[in-house]
Amino acid sequence: TMIKGNRFPVFDEILNKKGKIKIACVGDSITEGWASSNPDIRSYPAVLQRLLGEKYEVKNYGIGGATLMRCSDSPYREKWGYINSMEDKPDVVLLMLGTNDGDRDYNIRRLGGFYADYVSMINEYKQIGAEVIVMTCPELFCSVHNENIRKIVEWQKEAAQRCGCELIDINEYSHTRPYCFPDHVHCDDSGYATMAMYIYNRAFGGDLFDVTVHTQPKAFVSLAGCRAPADENGVAKLRVIAGRHRAHSFLACFKSADLEIDVSGDVELTLMLAAGGRELARQKPVTFSSVEGTNYADNAVDGIENTRWASNGTDDEWICVDLGEVYTLTGVFILWETAYGKVYDILVSDDGENFTLGAHVGGGNGGADEVELPEGTRGRYVKMQGILRGTIYGYSMFDFEVFGE
Repeated sequence: TMIKGNRFPVFDEILNKKGKIKIACVGDSITEGWASSNPDIRSYPAVLQRLLGEKYEVKNYGIGGATLMRCSDSPYREKWGYINSMEDKPDVVLLMLGTNDGDRDYNIRRLGGFYADYVSMINEYKQIGAEVIVMTCPELFCSVHNENIRKIVEWQKEAAQRCGCELIDINEYSHTRPYCFPDHVHCDDSGYATMAMYIYNRAFGGDLFDVTVHTQPKAFVSLAGCRAPADENGVAKLRVIAGRHRAHSFLACFKSADLEIDVSGDVELTLMLAAGGRELARQKPVTFSSVEGTNYADNAVDGIENTRWASNGTDDEWICVDLGEVYTLTGVFILWETAYGKVYDILVSDDGENFTLGAHVGGGNGGADEVELPEGTRGRYVKMQGILRGTIYGYSMFDFEVFGE
């Protein structure tokens, strides 16, 4: 941890008195860590615990679908999260509730009661001795109800001022990071890590440093669990904790680049990418083992951002693309959605019936996988054969690309 002293003096007083600060993260599925690869280690409370260290005890009281208002379809006050968080008597409450109040028709009709109920909940936690930090709701991307969320955000800010609470504006944080919310509501692993670092800095005074990466325009750069796209000039900017990290830049049709860097202050570096061969799978015929809803397999080869193939929830699932003729193959690029392949094979075939192993991936962790194929690999059909899922869901990929000559 790089905390030299908490941003809010009252936290230092608690540390001096008790030796440890108990933090309750109160919220809905966003707090719970829904859509992360593993909420126990990837939700924002779990990441925040690792950032803060042993003098802090961070507990996750997020309840999927929960609402703030009493007269709503799923009041948080009736859930175990509220009951347990009150009984545990935390020193600090990070309060982020309201998204479901503004995004479901039953609740929208009752929004007039939101502000009073919000002030009431703040006071309920203050009555047990907790310092409450109000955290505004993230933006809802591509939602017809986002105007309701903005109205709720204004009420949250007003309530924080009225009750004398510190405020962390998660809504403002989310505006420039739509890529962190792949389903337009919940974060991916990178989004939760970035959110945790933002809270770590804003509430607890933890040091973050600016890393500027020069790479190909529109490439994605990942660093310290966070991810950001490069702009049209090829510049990506991230704010991360101190330490030794691996910077990784990737873009379809290019070979990825990695660099180990030490971050102890602001850093600027270059990660240019070399061309990686011709992409062969775009809009080619695909077959698949199963499909979830309308997330058909041809979405993985359509070249359109945010369309995806999703299988049913079993380990033995596959997707196969027909390249039309036999090529010399150099590699495969897969951009996973939240549900990723932890263990899988890349198989190749000339006839679509007799497949041989091109590559085995034994420790996938989601995000972008670039799989190199052995020199001399040839084939017309290329299949991703799932062996072990990385989550409780099926397999889900935005892009399935094949490179070769």
